[in-house]
Amino acid sequence: MTFLWGGSKTLSELAVKFGWPSVIMSIILTPFLLLWSNVLAYPFWLYDCSYHGNKTVQEFEINYPGFDNQWRERLYESPTNPGRAIVGWNVYADVEGEKFFESFFGIIQVLDMKVEDKGYTLTKNCLSWFPATVNIDFHQPDRHTVKIDLPVTGPNMYNPFFLITKYFVFSSLLIAKKWGYEPLKKDLGGAYSVNLLMKKLPKKIMSVINRSRKTKERSL
Repeated sequence: MTFLWGGSKTLSELAVKFGWPSVIMSIILTPFLLLWSNVLAYPFWLYDCSYHGNKTVQEFEINYPGFDNQWRERLYESPTNPGRAIVGWNVYADVEGEKFFESFFGIIQVLDMKVEDKGYTLTKNCLSWFPATVNIDFHQPDRHTVKIDLPVTGPNMYNPFFLITKYFVFSSLLIAKKWGYEPLKKDLGGAYSVNLLMKKLPKKIMSVINRSRKTKERSL
């Protein structure tokens, strides 16, 4: 069992995936991160006094045709980092221990993980400082979807500490997407992602967005 976070992985195994500096720093910062989360970013008193429902803030599909199950095996469940030395966001799915370790710019948090035949369902626990609910669905061997929900449909959506936390997390995901895992994408024949939220927008809104993009491209 991992010290502090639980699960079946040892600290040495986590260090192979995330690096010792990341593991040590995250353990030391845990009291501060929990204070930040529960008092500032997601203040317990505000959530007790008002309703905050979940909202899907990101939903996308990652495709890797011809490389069945490779994203799951080479990233989520791999004991080593398949990306660059600095990836922004990193992950280790502890299937046996039902814990989902992820790091944002080197700061590790852990979510509880329910393992199913075709994916994972991730939920917060008492040590999670970014309380997301995440569904990772491996519905096809050569692709999977990721859906991220946050409790933001309430007054806390205007909280600057929440916004700082949100942009910190999603900027790490953006760096991982655009730069950190380029080696893995190339190894998997040019894996690519599709924004499913954009696809669900009404056609009129999408046409306006597309026209705006074309205008910007012409100006360049």
